[in-house]
Amino acid sequence: MSIPMFFSKDDFYGRLLPGYAAIILTIYYFNFTPNLSGISPSILFIVAGPVIGYILCSVTSYFGSIITSIEQDDTYHDFRKEYAKIRFKATEMQIRELDNTLSTYQFCISTGSIFVFLSTIKIFENLKNVEFFTIFIFIIGIILLFISMDEYEDFRYIYHELESEFIEDANTLPDDSDLT
Repeated sequence: MSIPMFFSKDDFYGRLLPGYAAIILTIYYFNFTPNLSGISPSILFIVAGPVIGYILCSVTSYFGSIITSIEQDDTYHDFRKEYAKIRFKATEMQIRELDNTLSTYQFCISTGSIFVFLSTIKIFENLKNVEFFTIFIFIIGIILLFISMDEYEDFRYIYHELESEFIEDANTLPDDSDLT
């Protein structure tokens, strides 16, 4: 008997882990302990972690796409459409490489954003007596944001290499009708 996988390793790193990090940091910084009668805190943690992680991933991806579409004069919708075509045509190994790079980017951008956001709130909450740990987490968040920029460039490079490979193969990218 095999256990079905709901989340892949890339899902865990790119989406779930940032959600769990956000919950743990919120509990530590703000002594947040919800008063839930009848609901185990561990159940809340197990459910809320992925939800918060997916929200963080969606928000950071959306804002990242706005910034890159302004820089590169293309739209998020166009990129997603072309990305779907490339995934449709790519080999399993190429898809794994795309997913791995994308999950590293998502982890860095989501975790870095939440670390900077929560640390900034904590710093402004008590300007006179800022803990070393808060400054440390803030700096880690900034470093993760810088790493995410590099990971995004790696993802775009792999994406464009695959795109040019498929275009060279006599326009082998599928039509939009093939994706439905």
